[in-house]
Amino acid sequence: MKNRYIKEGKIYFTPIQIQKEVEYIEKEKNEAGEEIEVKKTKKITNYTNVEKDILEAGYSVYVTPKLSVETLVKRSVETINRETDERILNDFRWNGNEFYLSLENQFNFKNLYDLRERKEYPITIKTKTGFTTLEDVKEVEEFYLAGVLFVEECLKEGWRRKAETEENIRNNYK
Repeated sequence: MKNRYIKEGKIYFTPIQIQKEVEYIEKEKNEAGEEIEVKKTKKITNYTNVEKDILEAGYSVYVTPKLSVETLVKRSVETINRETDERILNDFRWNGNEFYLSLENQFNFKNLYDLRERKEYPITIKTKTGFTTLEDVKEVEEFYLAGVLFVEECLKEGWRRKAETEENIRNNYK
């Protein structure tokens, strides 16, 4: 990674534009018409990678702050939670069909299960790519319980991953 420097709260990457005042001598004529040397200064702007020049221009070397263990654990947990939610939403398969297990669909499937004894069969339900038919109470039970088991397994795997990740961070982060 390129060197980074900080000045006035802003982080800069090299090369950095710096201004320097340089002295030079210019010949001018005085009131009597005589040529004299006059010392003058001007600002010049250039880009540099030279650390000495950068530091002299008022920049400091930027050091990335180290994150706390708690921040790392929190970020890891958030990532695993997102991945677990994605898996629950997108990866449920039953009887050759793929289903979205959004919270709304989970609620609808629970209602279907609760009312399975009162339904007229066959029942058509939406899949990711179309529709499938549940022929009887037994198929509704199999479908719903497979979904519940899938969600439970996803959550269990997420909990396991979070525990392992937290332990790994706490044991190995210096």
